[in-house]
Amino acid sequence: MDAAIDVLSALLTPVIGIVATWIAYQQYKTNQRAARREARSGQIAVYKEVKLLLNFIDSNGEVSETLYDQFLSAVAEADFLFGEDIRDWLGEVQSEVGQLLAWEQAVFDLKREHRVMIKPDEALEAKAPEDYQYLKGEIEKNIDALQNYHIELRDKFSPYLGKHESPE
Repeated sequence: MDAAIDVLSALLTPVIGIVATWIAYQQYKTNQRAARREARSGQIAVYKEVKLLLNFIDSNGEVSETLYDQFLSAVAEADFLFGEDIRDWLGEVQSEVGQLLAWEQAVFDLKREHRVMIKPDEALEAKAPEDYQYLKGEIEKNIDALQNYHIELRDKFSPYLGKHESPE
């Protein structure tokens, strides 16, 4: 009987070690899953902000300053949540939106110069037809480019937001 107790006592230490290792491994896996969920949540938030801005531009033909500020915040977060492919793509979108804002400001300046501050823009077109047509053409080019980015949006983000692990 004493021999059996000695054997069981000797086996108890390794069994406790194995159980403790198994518990630690399970905790590690749980923490990894939580970190992936948190990162994915951040990625989804970035996706939503980009989509909101592009939807607004598609629908209204202009940039919402509030949505643009939220977009810029999301772009900053994307630096830590996505690979270079998304960061570069968002940089292109940001550049295109920035150019659209510049053209919108040019139209505003032209209105102020000609003392035409009402919508629609027919009065401005009558006073400065060449300038107005040029600016409107450039704005349309930017909006077309942004609509193309909107079309690409889901495909660009799906490797990160789909059922599979992120590519990096």
